Amino acid sequence: MKKNLPVLALCAATMMAAPSYAAELLWPQNRGAFYSDEAIEIAVADLPAGRKAQVEFVPDKGARTLTFPVTGQGPTVTAVLPLRALAPGEYSIRLDGKDAGKLSIASGVLSSTMLTSQAAGANRALLQFAWSPFYDGFDALCISATDEAGLQAGISALAKLK
Repeated sequence: MKKNLPVLALCAATMMAAPSYAAELLWPQNRGAFYSDEAIEIAVADLPAGRKAQVEFVPDKGARTLTFPVTGQGPTVTAVLPLRALAPGEYSIRLDGKDAGKLSIASGVLSSTMLTSQAAGANRALLQFAWSPFYDGFDALCISATDEAGLQAGISALAKLK
């Protein structure tokens, strides 16, 4: 027992001298993929009040690492990355240098609520007509394009219709 006393004393002193915490990075939106033009919410849970931690978004290639500090203010600290804060790509997320997950950022055409096709392609357009089913209603015309040249092509095609 006397042989183990110094080891036990060292373990007890170490545990008292360096309080540990188990902060964890959470995704309040419960997603691992976002479009680049969406805000991204993050939360750091179990960060003691006054304790500082670093959150890092490390790209797999190309872009720069985004790093920012968070300071414990209670049970959970939240932050919101603004639109276009991250370039499209794959990111490794770190909390105080430890891996905390992966994140995918994409760019592209968001789903339309108009139920129009988004497959026109570069320099092309889709023309769609919608007739109102109601008496004295209004008819609608939709030109769908993914770029300026496609929009001009759609306008030109519309002008040629008789």
